[in-house]
Amino acid sequence: MAKNDDNLNYTGLLLVRSMVKKVLKRRLFLKQAIQKHPEILPVPIKNPVIIISFPRCGTTLLQNFLL
Repeated sequence: MAKNDDNLNYTGLLLVRSMVKKVLKRRLFLKQAIQKHPEILPVPIKNPVIIISFPRCGTTLLQNFLL
């Protein structure tokens, strides 16, 4: 890990590692989807879904469900 990770305890390191893996898996999925179906790139996104709520109301659960 990098030098600035010295302040993280073991649980923090596990959490950061898990978050990075999740982001990289999503990126790989998108890259593979674009390679498999390049025709989706020029399609405009007309109505994006934006999830906004108060904390602890299930917005992360909803976001993960939609992905």
